[in-house]
Amino acid sequence: MKVQCSTCGAELNRASWQVAKNRTGFFFCDSTCQATNPEYRARQSAAMTERFADPEERARQSAAIKAQFKNPERRAKRSATSKAMWSDPERRARMSASAQAMWSDPEHREKLRAIHQDPQYRVQQSEAIRVKWENPDYRLKQIAAATGRKYTPEARAKMSANAANRKPTWNPAIERIVEDDFIRYGLRKGVDFIPQAYLHSPADYPEEFSCRSDFLIIKLRKRIECNGKFHHADSRYYPDPEKWTAIQRHTVKCYTRKVRLYEHLGEQLIELWSPEDDRREELLIWPLVAELACLDFDFDALEADLVGDAR
Repeated sequence: MKVQCSTCGAELNRASWQVAKNRTGFFFCDSTCQATNPEYRARQSAAMTERFADPEERARQSAAIKAQFKNPERRAKRSATSKAMWSDPERRARMSASAQAMWSDPEHREKLRAIHQDPQYRVQQSEAIRVKWENPDYRLKQIAAATGRKYTPEARAKMSANAANRKPTWNPAIERIVEDDFIRYGLRKGVDFIPQAYLHSPADYPEEFSCRSDFLIIKLRKRIECNGKFHHADSRYYPDPEKWTAIQRHTVKCYTRKVRLYEHLGEQLIELWSPEDDRREELLIWPLVAELACLDFDFDALEADLVGDAR
């Protein structure tokens, strides 16, 4: 039988049983036409809203989905299907076009915005997240993903090298302030100091990795790290490691590895902690400026002048 696409009007071939079985009266060429038809979308939205307004129906659907994902074979099958679907460039392009058409509709965006601003919805989402994080397996899985432990050692080494070689696209406030102080006191960027100085472990070091220090004072071979009290778990404020967050544990682990490398290379580390930011000139800037001035000062000439005056 010949029918017309309800969106673009193209002529389609459908079997008689397909036409008889169709209860909506809509026919479409593909998913793009289906997603962009306002009448069909309004009808489907109204039907789904009415269906899920029933708490028992919502609970049944939620239980059915959870039961599916608890089955390892079913979960693996769905994962394989999803991967196969997204590996097809044409299918990806169609789904992308469908999503773009859907999000280009101001009515759809406004509807989602209203849903997310609903206090009841936000409370429900917050409670759902809390329940998830109470599950030890889920929590460990999320922490492993956040800290990169799901990657192979080769992949992690490659990511570390790429991150170290990438030009920093951000400049934290305290580091920017310290850099301005250095320049204000006459230190030359690239000559006296290097911000975000790259460092790679030498061949004789037991562990191969790359990192960056906040500043390197070139002539003194001193590394400066500007540490935040939360992320670096300042022991004065976070003395109990058992109470550290996953971010704190990960940051401290990476920072400790970097400090060990400094010690191996014989480079002195100067730490500026965020609670002492206001005393940075007293604790950091002035001692470094004085030490650099001593290096550049000609003591032999001074001694010769003093000897000449004494005679």
